[in-house]
Amino acid sequence: MEEYRIFWGETHHNTYTTEPLFVAMDKVLQTAASHLDFYAAAYYTAWWPPLRTGGPLFGSEQPHSIILEEWKSQERLDREWAELQDEIGKACEPGRFVTFPGYEWQGELAVLGGRMLGCDPCWVSPGQPRNVVQEECMRML
Repeated sequence: MEEYRIFWGETHHNTYTTEPLFVAMDKVLQTAASHLDFYAAAYYTAWWPPLRTGGPLFGSEQPHSIILEEWKSQERLDREWAELQDEIGKACEPGRFVTFPGYEWQGELAVLGGRMLGCDPCWVSPGQPRNVVQEECMRML
């Protein structure tokens, strides 16, 4: 009889949704490492301005309408993606706690066909700007 091992982990944790972060990435990874075998960050390329510190919905328990997300600036995408990769790399301890950098696709799903993984040059419609994560993915092709 084959023996199997069970590994517990997080496969899609949205990160960098607010600025400043509600919880610093190193603390998120520290907490994850305390009880999980693996962790996959899902870098979030959009953000929720109403939830930022001092924003109209920060700390509010009042009912509110739909929260619209906004695209981040290229500078912010570059900075946060580099920070995420750095933190993910520092937290990885093969054999004990394995980390994976990732991101949540925020593009046109009709072009993507609903796929969430992999690199494909057709991810971006003609005339639409690419973000740093897409550019990095394209370089790997």
